[in-house]
Amino acid sequence: SPRRAPGSPDPRLPPPLALSRSGRAVIAPRVAELTPLTYVPGARIVRYLGRVNLHFIRESWAVRQGGGLGTFFFVLLSEANAVARAHVAAMGGNALVGYRVLPRESTGQLSKNQAYHMVSVSGDCVEVEHERDHVGYRAMAAQVEKHLKKAQRK
Repeated sequence: SPRRAPGSPDPRLPPPLALSRSGRAVIAPRVAELTPLTYVPGARIVRYLGRVNLHFIRESWAVRQGGGLGTFFFVLLSEANAVARAHVAAMGGNALVGYRVLPRESTGQLSKNQAYHMVSVSGDCVEVEHERDHVGYRAMAAQVEKHLKKAQRK
């Protein structure tokens, strides 16, 4: 198999696991973590990278055809989360702590098939390191080792 950089995802392993330089399975999150807490459970904050404030406006003139008002809000929040994660990664972080989503303005007129919504996303961009002694780490590492042994036998 081609050589991969340490910490890069291994296609033989279930996500979000990767192989370290020593060949052991490690947790390698592929996306930034979003948490309303001021910390990430099982990790320590290594570096503070700055405040993130993002504002999203979405308008639709075809709400019924797009699945209704619930789908409209779900898509807006999903896209806002994806952009927030990308923004954190671009800043060099891997977590957004103190994550808040605040609806600013909303109008939904299903009789006219229109909807408008503005939402603000904020939090603190940080770089975290996961602790090896975290409660679930050992159990997950044991499962990965078992999975690797099965894959090697095939």
